[in-house]
Amino acid sequence: MNVDLATKTELKLISTLKQYFPLAVNLFAAVGMKSDIALNFLSRWPTLDELRKAKPHTVRSFFYAHNSRSQSLIETRLQQISEAHNVTDDFALIEPLVLTTECLVGQLRRFNQAIKEFDHSIKELFKSHPDHFLFESLPGAGEKLAPRLLSLFGSDRSRWPDAADIQKYSGIAPVIERSGKSLWVHRRLSRPIFICQTFHEFAQQSTRFSSWADQFYRRQRARGKSHHSAIRALAFKWIRIIYACWKTNKPYDESFYVQALEKRNFSVSSN
Repeated sequence: MNVDLATKTELKLISTLKQYFPLAVNLFAAVGMKSDIALNFLSRWPTLDELRKAKPHTVRSFFYAHNSRSQSLIETRLQQISEAHNVTDDFALIEPLVLTTECLVGQLRRFNQAIKEFDHSIKELFKSHPDHFLFESLPGAGEKLAPRLLSLFGSDRSRWPDAADIQKYSGIAPVIERSGKSLWVHRRLSRPIFICQTFHEFAQQSTRFSSWADQFYRRQRARGKSHHSAIRALAFKWIRIIYACWKTNKPYDESFYVQALEKRNFSVSSN
C-alpha cells in the first residue's frame, strides 16, 4: 500500500513540476523523482531561478556527493541547466506550485523511510519463517520475490488442495470459453494484480538462473507467442513445481527437475 501511495505522490510531483520546473523531471528521468538525489535536489533548488544562481562547481559537487560521478552525465545536466527557460514568470502561479512541491517532497521522504522499515521487517520475518528455505531455493526469486511467494502459499498445507487452485486464483491460468462449436482462450481479467505480477516477475527472473526455464521461454517465443504470453506459460509451469516443493517441504533442485524431465522422455530444450 505504501508503495502505491508513493507512486501516486511521485506522479503528482511530476505533474506539478511540469507546470513550472520541467527541467527537474528531465534531469532525473532515469532514477525517478522519488529517489533521494531528486528529492534533495528539489529541497535545495525548488525553482529554475534558484538553480541558476548556483555556480557550476556547486551543482557538480552536489552530484558527486550523491554518487552520481559520470563526467559526461554531469556535463550534459549542466548544459541542460544553462539552456533551460522558465515555463512561466507569473509569480502568482509559481509560488503555490513551489509550496505544493515542498509538500510532496516531504511526503515522499516519509514514504521512502516507511518503505525501508517495511522492507527490513519483511526481511526479518521471512528469515524467521520455517519455510523460508523453500522459497530461497527458487532460481531468481531473491530477497524481493521469495517473501512475496511465501506470503501467497503460506504455512497451511491444506489451504491449496491443488496447484490448479493457485493457477486460477492468481490469474495465470487462462480462461477457456465455449459456445457451440466455437472455443477461445483468453487471459483471466478478474485476478489479484499483485499476485499475478509476482508470478510473472518470478518467471521472468528464472530465465536468467534456470537453463530449462530459459529454453522453455525461448521455445514458446519460437512458436510465435508474445513475450508476456511466453512468461505466463512459464509461470503456469512454475506454480506446479513450487506447489510440489511446498507440499512435500523440499527445496527446489534444478538437477532433480531436469532428471525428472528426462525420465519422461522430455529434453530440456523440448520442455
